[in-house]
Amino acid sequence: MLFKTPKNLNATETFFFTLLKLMMLLVVINVLLMVNKAVANETEHTKPAQQHSVSGFANTMNAEVRKTLINAKKNKQNLPAPLMRQPAALNSDNQTGNLVDSNKVVIRSSQVNHYNSFTIYDAYSELFDDYDYDGYYQSFSVIFDADLTSGPEDMAVGVYAVMFIRESNGPWEHYYTTDDFIIIGSDSEDAYEVYTELDEGYYPDYYDILIELYDSDHGYLVASYSSDDSDSLYALPLESYEYDEYDDYHDHHHDHHDDGGSMGIMVLLSLFSLLVSRFITDL
Repeated sequence: MLFKTPKNLNATETFFFTLLKLMMLLVVINVLLMVNKAVANETEHTKPAQQHSVSGFANTMNAEVRKTLINAKKNKQNLPAPLMRQPAALNSDNQTGNLVDSNKVVIRSSQVNHYNSFTIYDAYSELFDDYDYDGYYQSFSVIFDADLTSGPEDMAVGVYAVMFIRESNGPWEHYYTTDDFIIIGSDSEDAYEVYTELDEGYYPDYYDILIELYDSDHGYLVASYSSDDSDSLYALPLESYEYDEYDDYHDHHHDHHDDGGSMGIMVLLSLFSLLVSRFITDL
C-alpha cells in the first residue's frame, strides 16, 4: 500500500513518518482544489458577452433617464442583432469599418463640409452600481465631446459613434453603435453620453474603452479616442451582473473556497499539534 508505515520504527520515526503522509495528502487535496477552481473560472470566463447600452446628449441624461431608457430597451421584444464591427482606426486599409449598417438613418445638412477636421476634444467615464462592494462595477457611462476644428462656429454636422471595449489589453470588441446625432462647431453643450449595463460574460477585471467617430453622410472614420488618450478610459474595474449579485451564503461559501490554502495550513498545524500531543503522551 502507498505510504504504508514501515515496520520496526521507533516512536519518533513513526511520528514524523505519519506527519509526512498527512502533509503529502494535504498538498494533493490543495492542488486538486486549485485545478478545480481554475477550470471553473475558465468556464465562467468564456461566457458570451452581453450588454445593453443607450445614449443621448449628456445634458439630458441623469440616473432616472438612464434607467428608464435601459429598462425600455431590455423589455423591447424582437431587437435586431447588434452590428458587429472591428476598429477601423486599427486598419488603415478600411476607413469605413468592416461593416456598414444599411438601416442607419443618414442626417444631412446644407452646412456640412466633409473636408472639415473633426476631433474628440475630451472623454471620460463614470462608474455605477457595485452591489457586492468588491470594487468592480456592472454599469458605466462614457461621455465625450466631439468638435469641428475648422469652419464656422455654428456649423452643424451629423455623426455617430462606434464603441469598443477590451479586457486587460486583449482584442477590441464592439459593444454599441449610437444613433446619428448633431455636433455644432466646438460647442461643449453637444457632449454625448453612452450608458451601458453589463448583463453577462464580463469577468471581474480591468477594461479599456475606444470611441470611433464617423460622419453620417459617408460613413468615414473622422476621429477616435481611447484609453491611450485618457486614463479615464483606461483600466475600468468592471464585471457583469452575474458576478455582482450580493448573496450572503454565496459570499460565505466563496470566501471559504478561495481560502483553501489558508485553511489547509490551519488543518496541517492542528494535525501537527495533535500528533505532538499524542507523541508526548506516549513518552
